[in-house]
Amino acid sequence: MMSETRLAGREAMSGFLRVNKPSGLTSHDVIDKVRRATGVRRVGHAGTLRR
Repeated sequence: MMSETRLAGREAMSGFLRVNKPSGLTSHDVIDKVRRATGVRRVGHAGTLRR
């Protein structure tokens, strides 16, 4: 969990995002797209992202 000092000027984000991963993308590709779209660096997945 991030401390309030590290969150200065930003709102904390948490939750789940369900993704229908298309064939041809790796799990890392999807994580990278989510990071770029949300601006959140700490993004991960809870298992294998299947096609």
